[in-house]
Amino acid sequence: SLPGFNSLEALRISKTYAPDIPFILVTGTASEEFAVDCMKAGVDDYILKDSLMRLSGSINNALSRSNAQREKRMVETLHMKLQVAYHEIEQNNKNITDSLNYAKLIQEAMLPDKGVLKNYFSNSFVIYKPKDIVSGDFYWFAEKEGKLIMAVADCTGHGVPGALMSMIGGGLLNE
Repeated sequence: SLPGFNSLEALRISKTYAPDIPFILVTGTASEEFAVDCMKAGVDDYILKDSLMRLSGSINNALSRSNAQREKRMVETLHMKLQVAYHEIEQNNKNITDSLNYAKLIQEAMLPDKGVLKNYFSNSFVIYKPKDIVSGDFYWFAEKEGKLIMAVADCTGHGVPGALMSMIGGGLLNE
């Protein structure tokens, strides 16, 4: 019974400066309505002075709840960070895949038309299966001074490095 100060004011101050620390109210007041108001305000437990035997168990329970809430917040924070990282990785993967698919279109545009090959060799076919989206493998076909020239190449590397090598190889053969 301090003049101008009560348990709810103590609770407010405590939660303002140390919101994670449990607050157990020990009082001589036996009003059930007051106890409900305190619990609604954020008191972790309410113990009457004549029931101090409960204090030890109440402290243990309050600390366990506080630790569980702190761990839950930590897990939620980590989960949120992982979600952000996942979406960033997902977006980066989409950008890279889109870029590789566009590179594939460019690479395929440099390959000779299979129809032209059919004009010279009616029973011919081409099997072109890149290991990755883009490839270091390529085929080349040209007619020069009435002679047919064909090349099938497997450049060093796979993926982007191999594709760059195949573009260089195709360019050199065209020259």
